[in-house]
Amino acid sequence: MKCFKYSALLAILISFQQPASGINPDLETVRQRVINNLLSGSVNEIRVKNLFGTLSPDGSWPDINYTDLSRTGFQNAEHLSNLLEMSRAYKMKGSPLKGNRKLRQAIISSLDYWLEKDFICENWWYNQIGVPDNLVGVFACNG
Repeated sequence: MKCFKYSALLAILISFQQPASGINPDLETVRQRVINNLLSGSVNEIRVKNLFGTLSPDGSWPDINYTDLSRTGFQNAEHLSNLLEMSRAYKMKGSPLKGNRKLRQAIISSLDYWLEKDFICENWWYNQIGVPDNLVGVFACNG
């Protein structure tokens, strides 16, 4: 089951990386809408700077309890929210942090940490919906 989940996620992520040519126009429309939605709004520069400024060398945040994988204590979801917020700030047009090298390194480091640990929550929703949704957003912003 886990292999299938990650295969499906990989297929979705690859679809966000493909150029528009050769893709079903309807899928391209959906892809562009997802990306446009992710990259709309504003960036809280101070918050994002704090996020990558407090990131530990291993790619984790010291204020997140990574050991509690219970249904109600899964703070690990905050890790992905932080990662998505940094990714949006890195890619968003008009963001004062667009293209920032330190931010890019923090994104890579925190994504590496997540992928290395492969956190599985006792609550199925995070594993099947929350985590893939955030990862698709991260990859869409960094594609």
